[in-house]
Amino acid sequence: MPLRRRAPGGIRWIALLLAASALGCTDMVRVQASPSVLQHGIEIHRLAVAPFQVRRTASPPIPSETGSLVAGFFGDGMARRGVEVIPATDVAQGLGLTEESPEPPDAASIVRSAAQKFGADVVAVGMVSRWRERSGQAAGTMQPASTGFEVRLYSASAGAMLWAGAFDETQVALGVNVLAASQYPGGGTRWLTAPEFARFGADQIASRVPLAAR
Repeated sequence: MPLRRRAPGGIRWIALLLAASALGCTDMVRVQASPSVLQHGIEIHRLAVAPFQVRRTASPPIPSETGSLVAGFFGDGMARRGVEVIPATDVAQGLGLTEESPEPPDAASIVRSAAQKFGADVVAVGMVSRWRERSGQAAGTMQPASTGFEVRLYSASAGAMLWAGAFDETQVALGVNVLAASQYPGGGTRWLTAPEFARFGADQIASRVPLAAR
């Protein structure tokens, strides 16, 4: 499945890209939150990001280290928005979380422990539900990268979920969906690896977190 490129002076592609600009970007993030949170935002002083869990029944199987990788991507995205972030590597070490744990702790336990250990007022937990690597090369593939994961933000004081965002996408070519593909790193001119696509998705989720005005 080679990427379709715009030929110099291609009127059709110019028209499509102009239409994309006029219509705006395709939203790839599904959001769950109360109207109050969406209106007023979340006040975050210190965000602890726990390593995400991976769905063990997924097909193809998801590598166990993927949870820490995607959590790191989300933490990076929030840090770029000016939030103080306790990264997933520190949270894992501080709370004794390991990728090989037969029974991962539940969200409530992680939230309580992260608040006590790191003084976090908001804690992020997540789940990676799908992870499929690209076949072939950046210039052409028959199997694009595909990732699915969800991030949930919890209040450390109340233990209640404040906001959730999910990214569940398979990369598409410009010729299939110009609105979506033009947002990818490289503007849709190359096929991304699964980590590249996951970082893009984590950035999309981080950009949608409604932060309260400071």
